[in-house]
Amino acid sequence: FDHVSQDARLNGMKLILSDIEARTGDFPVIFMGDFNVTAERDEVYHMALDETGFVDAWTVAKERKGPVATWNAFRPVNPDSDRRIDWILLRGDFEVDLCETVTYSENDRQVSDHFPVYAKVRLQLESTE
Repeated sequence: FDHVSQDARLNGMKLILSDIEARTGDFPVIFMGDFNVTAERDEVYHMALDETGFVDAWTVAKERKGPVATWNAFRPVNPDSDRRIDWILLRGDFEVDLCETVTYSENDRQVSDHFPVYAKVRLQLESTE
């Protein structure tokens, strides 16, 4: 999502949610990316979750590992930061066993200005019997 304009992020979220609905109907969906706003504190986040059936893998995971923050500005982990701008959103009958902010680096050099986010999820399938 745009890193400057809140209007662009809000309109982008509206467009993506509309497209997801048109393409998937009631099918399970995994929607993830760099949203450029802090989860739980921004209208874009709430738009993505309120009334859509999406849940945030980080908040519903049975286990969480790593720091909350996913944005690092190419610096080592800042334990005081809560800037979680990369999310994994799920819609459907998913179980989230683990959500992790991966902080691996080589010689204290980050490969990106974002830490990767990993989730171990299981889709619960209904029996047709």
